[in-house]
Amino acid sequence: MLKKFKILCLLGFALLLSGCIVNATPTPQPSQIASATSTLTPTAAIIYVTATSDFDIPVETEPEETLPEETQPDEVTSTPTLTPAAGSASISIVQVEDKGGGQAIVDWNKTGNFPSGFVVVWSSTNNNPTYPNDQYSYTADPSSNSAMITANTHQVYYLRVCRFVNNACDVYSNLAIFALTASGTTPIPGETTTSSAPTPLPTAYNSTGGIIHSSTSITISKISDTNTNKARIDWFLVGTIPDGFKITYSTSSAYPYVGGYPYYVISDSTSRFAYVDGTPGKTYYFRVCRINGSSCDIYSNSYSYKFPGTAATVTPDSSVIKINSITDSTPGKATIKWSATGSFPNGFKILYSKTNQSPTLSDLSVSVSNGSLRSTQITGDPGSAYYVRVCKFDGSNTCQAYSPVKTFTFTSVITLTGISNASDTQEGAAQVKWDAQGNFPNGFKILYSTTVLKPTYPHTGVLDVTVNNGSARSGTFIGDPSTLYHVRICQIVNSTCGVYSNVFNFTFPADNAYIHISSITDAADLGDATIDWLATGVFAKGFKIVYSNTIKLPTLADQVVTVSDGALRTATMPGVPDTQYHVRICKFFNNDCTVYSDPMDFTFAKDPAILLLSTITDATPGFATIVWTGTTTKGDFSEGFNILASTTNTQPVFADTVAELRDGSTGPSFTALFPGASDTNYYVRVCKILNGGCAAYSDTRSFTFAHY
Repeated sequence: MLKKFKILCLLGFALLLSGCIVNATPTPQPSQIASATSTLTPTAAIIYVTATSDFDIPVETEPEETLPEETQPDEVTSTPTLTPAAGSASISIVQVEDKGGGQAIVDWNKTGNFPSGFVVVWSSTNNNPTYPNDQYSYTADPSSNSAMITANTHQVYYLRVCRFVNNACDVYSNLAIFALTASGTTPIPGETTTSSAPTPLPTAYNSTGGIIHSSTSITISKISDTNTNKARIDWFLVGTIPDGFKITYSTSSAYPYVGGYPYYVISDSTSRFAYVDGTPGKTYYFRVCRINGSSCDIYSNSYSYKFPGTAATVTPDSSVIKINSITDSTPGKATIKWSATGSFPNGFKILYSKTNQSPTLSDLSVSVSNGSLRSTQITGDPGSAYYVRVCKFDGSNTCQAYSPVKTFTFTSVITLTGISNASDTQEGAAQVKWDAQGNFPNGFKILYSTTVLKPTYPHTGVLDVTVNNGSARSGTFIGDPSTLYHVRICQIVNSTCGVYSNVFNFTFPADNAYIHISSITDAADLGDATIDWLATGVFAKGFKIVYSNTIKLPTLADQVVTVSDGALRTATMPGVPDTQYHVRICKFFNNDCTVYSDPMDFTFAKDPAILLLSTITDATPGFATIVWTGTTTKGDFSEGFNILASTTNTQPVFADTVAELRDGSTGPSFTALFPGASDTNYYVRVCKILNGGCAAYSDTRSFTFAHY
């Protein structure tokens, strides 16, 4: 009898079940090489997806990848294919069906988008199971609404379903509580079901096909015919891929790898499918891998696919074609010239592609119907590289002979022509000039970096200046003296960069500014000093006075006085009386100090205030009352006092502060409380506070707190 366990929400029942034992998560089986029609043998803890409808990721444009002949290509780039954002979603478990023998089918309803599929998680002890902390099974099918799991019989489990996104779960279903029996309803042998083959847990492979340990994995889910002489290859990803994919293939080896077999590049890391072509009737092995520099470090499972049709028997053509030259004529246009021997009654086809290193008639083409011509024009994206070859056309849909492939890059639509120092009205500025042909409605970006040789946007270590005027051909950027920058111009397209210019290196000249401190003297106000200096050069952002009583060569990390007016040569700096400081003045530019003066030491005048302790007596347990008098002939007591106490230092200092008095009264008598430990002797004195430090000290008393 079929048993269906509805969701249980009773707290008491959950507490009753809290003592169950967890069984180890079943070990996933590695993916097998699969053809387009093969199925996998079900194993324990593998999800059976009951929904079989295809899920097509919506995209604005389709990538142009095509499969060339089996020769080793240079690296090429595909058109990006974006994966939709996950967005909001909800999952609701409907029931858990006991199928007997420790197997159950979990059914759920869902709303929202599930681009990377689902994870079913369960536990016999955790009443709030999560991925990957508890037992789990995974399905990559975004349209799935049920799954089969394997668990121990006669044991109570807690179960949830969650949405899998970016190698984690972000949305969880309600909680189901169930137990399995050994005598549930099992499928009749040979019975037709709607379940598709189980999706294995993601596994990572190395170049030779061995399983490796990695938090990132790529799995080819299917390769299907599109009735357009191309096949579509779909994959899903667990983890992150920062630099995109490569698709490598072979007609002989089940484990093709980059460096030994041909491949082409999917530079968009959000792509999850691509279109490939091949010879009708021939079987290919495909693998998708993660780009790591010029090679790959993580590979998918191997997937075999036989292209529909029968391989045609071709009679070799004795015609010989050779490309002599390809030269730019205008931006985005080039003239191709070739030589040819033989008969060409139906003319030629010029075949070219960004991604297919052996372009065919399914790629870009230009027809030359006159068989006596030996030149024509082709068009392409400025700054982009193409694989080009000429073929003898038979007049219908076949090329009878090909020239060797030639690689050609169209001249960039943007050319950086030069950089020079800007006028002194904008200090540290460089003027950049460029040529550009085309339409630039969003303008340009000036990209510059001290570390990135070919700046791109966005990129760590690359700064940018936006030039919103698309008709502009110059702009400025700010840099540091004596510093080399790598500079590039790009066209703004949809808040990012499209076409890039060449790179131009520019070094800002050294800053010849000079600063010298003339004098530092006490000002009229106690705790203030007047500093005067000489300076030559341009100081558009002014100066910074930096000083410290400990650091001999102070910087912006120490005490700072800002002088914004670059024409000034005098300023006031505050300090603590009777304290020596190391002082420097720097030129402030580009949020940093670029030129420093020599350091000068200066000691502020001593505060003439006189502080005398009157009495120290016990007040309440743990506190004592201290009374003192204060007189001063210069300044006041407006910043208050600190009470200093130490059990070891016979002359306690600012760091020994145990209490403060900030009432700002003028005296001459003052009273405060300070804390202490029972039966403990302290050395106690009071200091006047000025500019954040002790400016004058009282005499020191020894005082022992009463027992309490």
